[in-house]
Amino acid sequence: MGEAMRMWCPLKRCGRRSEAWRPLAAAATLLLAACGGGDSELLQPLIDLSGPQYRGQEITPERIAELEGALARYQDEIEETVRRQGELAVFYKSLGVAYLEEGMFGLAAETLMKAAAIDATNPVLLYLIGVASAQQALASIDDGVQAGYHGDAEQAYARAIDIDPTYVDALYALAVLLLYEMDRARDAESYIDRVLAAEPGNVDAMFVRAALMAATGRPERAIEQYQVIISTSSSEERRERARQNSIELEARR
Repeated sequence: MGEAMRMWCPLKRCGRRSEAWRPLAAAATLLLAACGGGDSELLQPLIDLSGPQYRGQEITPERIAELEGALARYQDEIEETVRRQGELAVFYKSLGVAYLEEGMFGLAAETLMKAAAIDATNPVLLYLIGVASAQQALASIDDGVQAGYHGDAEQAYARAIDIDPTYVDALYALAVLLLYEMDRARDAESYIDRVLAAEPGNVDAMFVRAALMAATGRPERAIEQYQVIISTSSSEERRERARQNSIELEARR
C-alpha cells in the first residue's frame, strides 16, 4: 500500500501542552511553602508519609518539629534539584530533536524517553518518541527489534492522544503505523476517522482512509473516498494518484 504520504515530523501543533501537571505542581508548591513555616496543616502530607501512623502510633510534637527542621534545612536543595531536573529535560528534548533531524532515530527515541521520564505529560514529546521509534523500526532488519520499536511507537502515540484527544498529528501517525507497518487496519480506522472529523479536508487522511477501506474488503468505500479526493483536492498530482488508485480498484472488482 503506497497511497499515504509518510509523515515523520510535521510539528504543526508544537505549542499544545497538557495542563494535567498543574495540580501536582500546586501540591508541590504547598509542601515547599511549609519549609520553615511550622504550619502543621501544610506539613500534613509529609507527616502522613513518615511511617509510624501506619502502625497505629501517634506522631509526637517532637517528630513534627524534627520534620519542620529538616524541611527548612533542605528547602534550597529541593528547589535547586527541581530546577536542575527541568533544565535537564530541556537538554534531553533539544538533543533528541537534533538526533531526529539528523535521522539518528534510535538515539532520538532513547534521548526523548529520558526527557519523558521528567516531563511525562507533554503530548508533543510523546508524539516525537512515537515518530523516532516508528522510523527506527523501518531501519531494523531484526523482527523482534522491529516489533519492539513498533510497540514503543504505538504506546507513545496512544499516550499522547490520552493526554490530548484532539492531537491530530498523533491520531494520524498512529493510524499510519497500525495500517502500513503493523497490518492492523481495523485498529487504525477509529483514529483516521477522528482525524477527518477534526479536519474534513485533510487529503492525506483521505488517502489513508481509502487504503484502509481497501485493506479491509470494502473497495467500494475506498473508491468513494478517492472520488472525494478527485473532486476536492487542489493538487493535480494527488487527484491523478486518486484516479489511478480508483481505476486499479475498479479493475479488481
